[in-house]
This record gives sequence, structure tokens and C-alpha cells, in this order.
Amino acid sequence: MNRAALFDVDVDDTLTDTNHLDVTAWWEALRQGHRIPVHDLHRVIALPGEDLLGHFSETSATAAATTG
Repeated sequence: MNRAALFDVDVDDTLTDTNHLDVTAWWEALRQGHRIPVHDLHRVIALPGEDLLGHFSETSATAAATTG
């Protein structure tokens, strides 16, 4: 019987799922000046860094406008 191995290679050529580590790193970096729930980071973690930051800047501005 022939056997084969299949690996799912990420865009940065890793063989592991690093999304949780990426989310944790962003959360640690952002929590020093922002209160962003971890589940919100999970939803946008595939965005490039500048887009991710822009997303939360827009979200913060919208929230401030509706509450203040």
C-alpha cells in the first residue's frame, strides 16, 4: 500500500498554526494603550499590520463618536 504525507504550509512557510500566537502578540502590544477583546483580534488577524491597526483605529473612533 502506498502512503503519502500531506502538510499544510502557511504563507510564511511554517508547518504550525500560529494564529493564536499572532493574536496573543498583537493583544499584548495593543493592551498597553487600548482595550481590544481577544475575539475581535481573532476576526481580523489575517489582515496586514497597517490594516489591522487601521481597523481598530476606525472602530475606536466610531465607538467614541457614538458614546460621547
